Amino acid sequence: WITALHIGFGQLISVAGLGLPLFYLIQKTSLKDLFKKNK
Repeated sequence: WITALHIGFGQLISVAGLGLPLFYLIQKTSLKDLFKKNK
């Protein structure tokens, strides 16, 4: 079960590595849009 755990952990890291920057980018752009609407 150790190898399965390592594979699962690796997948989690790869998903987080791809997902987090994308999520941050989406938040950043949505915040910019909100500021544009307020001004």
